[in-house]
Amino acid sequence: MNEIIIEKISCGRVHNLLLSREGDIYVFGNNSYGQLGTGDKKTQITSKKLNIKEKFTDILAHSHFYISIAVLDTNVFYIW
Repeated sequence: MNEIIIEKISCGRVHNLLLSREGDIYVFGNNSYGQLGTGDKKTQITSKKLNIKEKFTDILAHSHFYISIAVLDTNVFYIW
């Protein structure tokens, strides 16, 4: 089994983002507004890797709103 090393954790109002050393994003928590970025609105109890091919350098889950932000190394932002 490959070890996943988490470099950063960002906690939102009721959702969480994890950024791995490899640049992958894992999410879990409430998803009633689509704040997990999974393409549905199902609550995710265990962490789930987002199916995005690009590799990210930073994440932010806003603690007062249902918003998530991720940044690529090309300074392109994903906001959901």
